[in-house]
Amino acid sequence: AVTGAAASSTATGGGSSVAAVYTAGTTYTPVAATQVLISDVARHVVALGCNPIGSTTINPLFVRWSSSENAATWQPLSTNSAGGQELSACSEIIGGLRVRQEILIWTDCGIVSMRYIGSPFYFSFTEAAKGMSMVSPNAAVNANGTVFFMDRGAFYTYTGTAQRLVCPVLGTVFDDFDLGQSYKVVAGSNTDFSEVIWIYPSESGTGENDKYVIYNYGEQIWYT
Repeated sequence: AVTGAAASSTATGGGSSVAAVYTAGTTYTPVAATQVLISDVARHVVALGCNPIGSTTINPLFVRWSSSENAATWQPLSTNSAGGQELSACSEIIGGLRVRQEILIWTDCGIVSMRYIGSPFYFSFTEAAKGMSMVSPNAAVNANGTVFFMDRGAFYTYTGTAQRLVCPVLGTVFDDFDLGQSYKVVAGSNTDFSEVIWIYPSESGTGENDKYVIYNYGEQIWYT
């Protein structure tokens, strides 16, 4: 922690450089993270893949959360509910998604369920699935109570367990997919028509998102 006069520092992690200006009393807030979201229960600000307290370098497996209903309090004390946890498996967090009563965290080799359990630990971390990942931080969407997500070479659902979707257009999508630009993949949903969509960059394109694939979960059909 930095006390007294203000100090400046630069943190490098995850392929980017993040500048941070520190002043007394504000040094515990994360300065860089892969993703930031709000928990459903007790409303903590959650930083995925962030710098631990005392460091300005991103730990790609570290999860930190602020005190409940307080985005400015990150120092864990007996008087608040702030805290942190390093995930025990894999090498990096890809992204997360808030669903009902839990946060799903995709690493490069599985899914971790983050659930609120109250004092004294506040959150539990449980391996929910193993052997799959997510192609980009925004490649998952929650629709009709089911999470749909794209991995490198397959599509999955999650409803407490992960199941691979049968996809007859898998070759159409991944035979012309720019893996070097895979972090640009974005998922969305159109619940009025029971559809989920992934917009992705094709290998034959310019490196930007120029193609899409849609799954209609009501009729269980795909179109591109």
